[in-house]
Amino acid sequence: GASATPSRQTTMAANVSTEEILAAVDAIHDEAIGFLKTIVSIDSTLEKGEGQVQSTIYAHLIHVLGAAEVAEDATSSKDDGKRKRTNPFEVQRIPVQLDKIKDQRGFSPVDWKYDDDQKFDVVARYHHESDGDDTGRALLLQGHVDVVPANESDGWTNPPFSPIIKDGRLYGRGSGDMKAGVVSMIYAVVALKRMGYLPQGNVTICTVIEEECTGNGALAAPLHTLLPSSSATQAKTAVIIPEPFPFIVTAQLGVLWFRAAITGKPCHVLQTSAGSNAIEGAYALYSALKVLEEKYNEPKGNAHPAFQGIDHPVNFNLGKIEGGNWASSVPSSCWFEARVGFFPGVTIEDVKRDVESTLHEAAKKMGLGLEISYSGFHADGAVLLPEYMDGERN
Repeated sequence: GASATPSRQTTMAANVSTEEILAAVDAIHDEAIGFLKTIVSIDSTLEKGEGQVQSTIYAHLIHVLGAAEVAEDATSSKDDGKRKRTNPFEVQRIPVQLDKIKDQRGFSPVDWKYDDDQKFDVVARYHHESDGDDTGRALLLQGHVDVVPANESDGWTNPPFSPIIKDGRLYGRGSGDMKAGVVSMIYAVVALKRMGYLPQGNVTICTVIEEECTGNGALAAPLHTLLPSSSATQAKTAVIIPEPFPFIVTAQLGVLWFRAAITGKPCHVLQTSAGSNAIEGAYALYSALKVLEEKYNEPKGNAHPAFQGIDHPVNFNLGKIEGGNWASSVPSSCWFEARVGFFPGVTIEDVKRDVESTLHEAAKKMGLGLEISYSGFHADGAVLLPEYMDGERN
């Protein structure tokens, strides 16, 4: 990672105690919680958009870091580290532009448009002026600002976008996943800065959109913008994503979203045998998928060693379903949307073939029409730290 170096010459970083750092964190606790409440109160679901919360974070980074604004169309280059800066902290909006990401591995297809007013990442960078002593160390702190939908009927005892603190915990949609993590990574840098220290390497804070549905936000933030070029022969880069896990994640499952549109044969309820019920067909088709789910979890199948000891790591989910228009009519149409998980090393293409063959075979047996389309997650699995794959360094 990037260690701290003092911005004042009278103090040496090596002499900073843990107690001093914790005291600095305690001193900004109320300020950080206040900012957390501010961004949790902003509805940043896909439907509402992430523009408001990103604009709020953008303005806050300028304020707490004293950062300079950089134009959206400005990009880093190999000479970026050589240009003189009047401010070591810079903040920038990076629009998500479809033409720049649609052909990249990891792009997820969408059925909505990208609008620069709503669809942008925020990047704050600190560039270490090395004076010829470039260690090549860089740290990326990244978190997402979008949240999944929340209805008060889901069991909320308080409106989900009206955060409250109860028994030492802050409650609100997105408070854990992962706006608290976003605030923590911002204020970790703020705490050191207010102590009079600056990082001894390049540091980037990045907040992205669409982590909950596509991953296109992270894909849109180009690597050279996140981690400025280093002249060091061996750059050392660390990445921290403060998601609310109780352990360090060393591997991640792949995820695929799809929609299945089923066509049956309509008829009156008195002649149900003459028709085919599309809603019943949808459940039958999903039951066939559950068989595939169990196959994916078999130890002798595609099971990955990174997930040993985890009970049923691969899960499918029937998330949305709609069909029919009258209680006494056999429905001729129904659609459902589902999420499919799969192990690292299994490709999206293979998973799509498995899903399609399973569903089409079941639909054919039932005499149902079927169309499958894709929108949302097209994410391969990944092993992030193979040397720690079993929880301990190999």
